[in-house]
Amino acid sequence: MTPSPAPPASRDIDPQTPLIPFTPGRVMFFLLILLGLGVSLVMGLFGPIGADSYVYMGCWAAAWAVAILLVLFFPKNLDMRTTVWIILIAGLLFRVAMLPAPESDDVYRYLWEGEVSAQGYSPYELAPDDPALEHLRDETIWPGINHPDQTACYPPLMTLLFTVVSLVWYSPMAIKIIMLLADMGTLGLLLWILARKRQPLRYAWLYAACPLLLTAMAGQGHLDALQNLLLTATLAAWLAQRPKLMFLMLGLAVQAKYVAILALPFVIDRRTIAHSWVFGLAVILPFGPFYQDGVFRSLFHFGSAMAFNGSLHWLLRGITGSIQVG
Repeated sequence: MTPSPAPPASRDIDPQTPLIPFTPGRVMFFLLILLGLGVSLVMGLFGPIGADSYVYMGCWAAAWAVAILLVLFFPKNLDMRTTVWIILIAGLLFRVAMLPAPESDDVYRYLWEGEVSAQGYSPYELAPDDPALEHLRDETIWPGINHPDQTACYPPLMTLLFTVVSLVWYSPMAIKIIMLLADMGTLGLLLWILARKRQPLRYAWLYAACPLLLTAMAGQGHLDALQNLLLTATLAAWLAQRPKLMFLMLGLAVQAKYVAILALPFVIDRRTIAHSWVFGLAVILPFGPFYQDGVFRSLFHFGSAMAFNGSLHWLLRGITGSIQVG
């Protein structure tokens, strides 16, 4: 009896060849990922920025070097799916490593204003130190609030988000996890945009491993992560030629941070202007529950009387006079 012939070997995978050969360049690449993870852990565990300026500056410089070197040493000839997964997984690990970092005092305001709203009060009417809210004070969140004499200045959609967070998990870690996920969403959209524009995906490392983003979003919990996500979604919708979705994302970006409105002139043209009503609705509707509460009162105060670490701060103070440093 003649034995049946062996099945032909797959033309896609050589059983003698590893899927990702460990050439010296690829070994260097994975060592860089480990170095980036180690630097993120040090920054996450070390303490607040400025605790030891030399250590933190060293970590900051090392993190930037890792981000740039990851672009240069990214393995060639990887398929798109493998490339995307490597960048997303490494980016997630870098951000998780930053979670132990001390949160910004802004996070305490996010939670407090959500709790105030959840209890039926308006954070746009009552400042944290208002006696009417004394029964809501605790030993964890309330003492960390910055500018307790000022009412809320964040857009209403953010207040509604903080309200939901305070009802589910009244903890700074809840805010940091949300900002981490938003930051990962931005990274995913950037990869899609690079692929759509036929640009090398390796450039996404400049976002995935950027120490400023790692520190500010997952580390400190700033809501800029949501604005970044929504602005990047605006760009993605523009590339996909979906004007209604584009204006919706931009309107929500304005409801994340008002400064996002500066992007509006760049997306309106003869092709899209007929759909701009979506932007108006997205911006206006979240004001509904708070329309009588003086939503912009503290915003005008912070914008006209206070500043912190602005790049042109010294010049503007010299021209316009001294203002309070907050």
